[in-house]
Amino acid sequence: MLGIFLSKHSITSREKKYLFMPSFAELLKAYMRRSKMSNADLAKKIKVRRDSLVEWLTDEQLPLERENVLHCASYLNLSSAEHEEFLLAAGFEPGSFLGTLSLPITLISMHSSPF
Repeated sequence: MLGIFLSKHSITSREKKYLFMPSFAELLKAYMRRSKMSNADLAKKIKVRRDSLVEWLTDEQLPLERENVLHCASYLNLSSAEHEEFLLAAGFEPGSFLGTLSLPITLISMHSSPF
């Protein structure tokens, strides 16, 4: 279905990036593996319950606060590009203009239209 959609419609490279973006859980697992950080260690460092972190890792729940994602990114030593992708995957707008506000965004499906 997606192949048919892509062949009939021209999409930008930015839209392709969002279509094929890994989930927050996938990114978190990969970054934790790379940093050799355990669930318990990261949960303790960012001051969240270990159960909450497990929910993020299993795609049961996304972080509710942008600050938690920022703390994860900091402790996992993410690059600028990884940092932005991590925020987007968690449902938050990347960029410094938001400061410390917790404003989740909704990723809009290419199949739905507000019109």
